[in-house]
Parts: sequence; C-alpha cells; structure tokens
Amino acid sequence: MFNDPTVQEQIEESFQRVSTPGFYEDYTDGSAFREHPVCGLMKTIQLTFYQDAFEFYPLSPTAGTYKCIGFYFFLGNFHPNARSKVDAIQLALIVKENDLRYFGQEAVLKALIDEMTELSTNGIKYKGETIPVVFNNMCGDNLGQHTIGGFLEAFNSDYYCRFCTATKEMVRENPTCTLPFRTPEEYDNITAELLSEENKLYQKKGIKRPSELNKIPFYHVCNGQPPCISHDILEGIGKADFALFLRYFVQIKDWISIDMLNRRIQNFKCKGRDAADSLVKLDKSLSKIRGHASEVWLFIRMFPFLISDKIKDQEDPVWQLALLLKKICEYVFAPKISEEMAVKLKQLTYLYLEQRAKIFQKNLQPKHHFLCHYADLIPVFGPLIRLWTMRFESRHVFFKHAAVAANNFKNITKTLVNKYILNFAFKFTGRMIPPPINFRDDDISQIPEDLNPEVAQILREDPSFDRILKCVEVNGIMYEPKMWLLLQKVQQNLLYGEIVLILFNGHQVKYVIKKHQAEDSLQGYYRILGREGLGSILQEDLPDYYPLASYLHNGYQCLSLKHANPIMD
Repeated sequence: MFNDPTVQEQIEESFQRVSTPGFYEDYTDGSAFREHPVCGLMKTIQLTFYQDAFEFYPLSPTAGTYKCIGFYFFLGNFHPNARSKVDAIQLALIVKENDLRYFGQEAVLKALIDEMTELSTNGIKYKGETIPVVFNNMCGDNLGQHTIGGFLEAFNSDYYCRFCTATKEMVRENPTCTLPFRTPEEYDNITAELLSEENKLYQKKGIKRPSELNKIPFYHVCNGQPPCISHDILEGIGKADFALFLRYFVQIKDWISIDMLNRRIQNFKCKGRDAADSLVKLDKSLSKIRGHASEVWLFIRMFPFLISDKIKDQEDPVWQLALLLKKICEYVFAPKISEEMAVKLKQLTYLYLEQRAKIFQKNLQPKHHFLCHYADLIPVFGPLIRLWTMRFESRHVFFKHAAVAANNFKNITKTLVNKYILNFAFKFTGRMIPPPINFRDDDISQIPEDLNPEVAQILREDPSFDRILKCVEVNGIMYEPKMWLLLQKVQQNLLYGEIVLILFNGHQVKYVIKKHQAEDSLQGYYRILGREGLGSILQEDLPDYYPLASYLHNGYQCLSLKHANPIMD
C-alpha cells in the first residue's frame, strides 16, 4: 500500500497538517490526538478501527448461525475525503459471532493485538524512516463498543453510559445530568478490583471486565471510543422523537392526517444529491420513522417542507421542539465546528432535553443521555461525523455479496478473506486514491461566443478557464448547475450562489454563480430572496463544500441545510 504514490502523497500531507485555532475539522484537532503521548510529538501512521456484526440472511431460519463480526480499519493519515471511499477501508479480522462468544475476546483478538503491539513498539519502514503505528480509535455501535470495551451491554442497567458514571436514577431526575468523563486510572482501578480474589461483584459502575484493547500500547478505551452519531440520532433519537412529534400533530392537534402525510411523501421529488435517497412512507401506528439512517436523515431535513404549512400555531411547543431537534442535527453533523458552535450545541441540547421531558413526561432513552455528551466530546474527538460508522457499514456489502455468490457457508470466514484478498489485489493495481477532480470527456465543451455579457465579463477576468463542464465531481461530491453553494453571511441572512456555469482550466474548478440572499424562515429552512448579481468563486475558496438543492415551498425557492457552518454564527 505504501508504494502507491497517491497513498504517499496523503501521508506526506498528514505530516504537515496544522490545526486552525478555535476550529475542529478532523479528529486530529481533538485533544485525544493532540495530547497523545506519541501522536503529539512525532510523525505517526494512524489507524482507526471499526467493529460490527453483520448477517447474510437476516430473515431466514438460519439467521444468526453464520453471523460474522468484521474488524475494519482505515489510515487516519488520509484526508477525510479519501477516507470516505469504501476502497480505503480495509479488513483486519473477521470472525463468526458464535466463535467469538465460545472462545472469548482474548483468544480471538490475540493476533490483532500482538500485531498492533509490534507496530506500536517497533514501527514500520516508510521511505527509509521507522515511523510508529498508532491505534487511535475503535468505532462501532453502542452494543459493540460496550462489548469490546468491557462495559455492561444492558442499557437498562443503572450504569449504562461508557462516557461517565451517571446512573439511570440521576438521569431520570435530571435529563441533562452528566458527570466528568471516565478516566483510564478510574477504569483500571475498577478492573483491578474486579479481578482480585476478594471480589464477588459481577460489575462495578458499569464495568465488568478489562478490555483486551487496553493491551495495545498508548491506547485506552476511555480515550478511544468515540460515539456514533448515526446510531444515536438517525437510528435512535431521530426515529423515535420525530414519530412522537407526528403523533402529537396527527392524533392530538388533528392538523394533518397520516394519509395526507404519506401522499406528500410519495409525491415529494428529491433533487440534486438528495435524490440518492428517498423518503419512506410512514406506518399507521407512527411508532417510529421508517427507513435506513440516510433515509431518516433526509426525512429530518425535509420535515419542514412536508408539514410546516399545516402547523396552525407556529409557537406550539412541540413544533418548536421539532425545529430544535433539526437544528441540533445540523450542528452534530457539521464537518467543521468552531468552539462557539460546540458551546451553542450544548445549550441547544440541554434546552431540547428539558423541554421534551417537560412536554411529554416520558423517560428518555440512553441515547438522549449520550447526546448530552456530544458538545463535550467534540473537543476530544473533533467533528463527530469524522468518526461515525455509516461509511464503515458500506464495507459489509462486499462480504454479503461474496457469501451469497459462493453459496457455501462451510468455513465462511476463510472464503470471505480469500475473496477480499483477490479483490484488494485487483483494485490496487492502479491508483488507490482517485484524483480529486473527475468528469467525463462528454461533459467538456468549449466556451460559446454568444454568452450573456455579464458572464462574458467574468470569463475575461481569467482567460485560463477555457472549458465548460456539464457537471464535475470534486472529492467525491457532484456539482451541477442549479445547485446552491454557501458563500458568506450578510447581517442576519446568508448569501448563497446558484451555479450557472462550471469552468475548468486543467487543474482548478471555478463556478459562475447567481448571488441570492437567503433569510431564515424560522420554520426549519431558508427562504431565497431576490438576485444580487453574478459572481464567481473557486472550489477551494468555498466556505462549505456541500451543494444544496432548492425546493419550491409556499411560493418561494427554499433550502434545507445539510449541516451548520461556522460562518452562520
């Protein structure tokens, strides 16, 4: 892998990467990395791991028999855009879940831990240097994290939080209750007590055994198990709470019916990058929002377009609560977060949990408590979206397809490893990391002579941009005309640019844009106002890389944010 020039380029850039004071853009900006005894002092090869169980035939009579647990990793030295490629995620270990239970973690993980210990101690040769390899993080869902971290797997127990020692009763009395984070010293003292001959306890403060991962030099589960915002919010809080809000609007207020909502969902046409997913119809019981994590995320973003015109009282506390949760999601999923945003996220989270407990008077889920920690975990791990599990889970697809194609489950783990090795060899005969700018030859055209005078004037400013692209993919994101790009903040409004033309000069992308101000509707979306003229901006000068699609709502073109941005505050 290290012989690939594209990999070497990424590693060399990581050695020169410098944090921007006051901002968190990657996990390397968090204190867990900056204060690491090795990473904070020298060049390192950084590894982030992920573990998760996956099933081949979840609905068959044999479900669970061949269920496997995969351990994957990526090089943390890669830029976040490169890490998001499925091919950048490599297999480290695969084991049947039944075998892990029978033989135990110590036996199954021994080879992995021994290899990581060797790499951490003696390093790896890279361009004539010996560089230490650091095990930075272990990612996963809550159950997997608790299992491999040595914590209780029962989330109805008194101590269900792996981040702090707050009890279930404390959280019930105070929904925003959090205690200081667990420390390695506290964890080690408890596990030493549990292992002592005098001990007769099954667990203490939510810890039941020492984690095998703590045997890896310079790693401890108290500092290296980030939360997963995908499972906590999109598979948990978002599904449950938005269903709770809808039951209130449908059953108590009678502002809208399930049938009308489902008709709106069915007729709603997603545009741009939103069209990669689709809105899923609601079930009659409204027990939870249906769909996968990405579909739930889309539902949360489109929620105001589906229902805001039916809200007869804009000051209704439940409607305001729904908008508050949507705003929290925009902060949590932000790829770049300022210190001020982290403080504001904490305020919004506390307000949300207090109001939810007051209005609905129901016990909160453990995931609501985990949400309380997010604002304090961002300074530790950086933007939490950089370490979420959604991209890792895409790696399961290859193994599921390989198992089905093999049609033979005898020694299935060996079969999958052999298939993976062959696929790895095939994929990386060329570049491991694709070039940042990609487009098809058919998408290139020369600049016509009969251009709008305003556009022609912009093109004359830099004649090197002599080609027009129908669309372009930059760092995995597709840009097309009629998409909207965030430019800056103007007083209380945001300035957006609608892409008119995409220009290319051989190594840079520039957008010709129509500038529009967008005002906050206070209903969960931004309303686009009148045009303010034409302009242009280079790709690298964009304050936010994500292009939005506009939707016609209440007579206006409107935008629903994918995530918040520091320039908005």
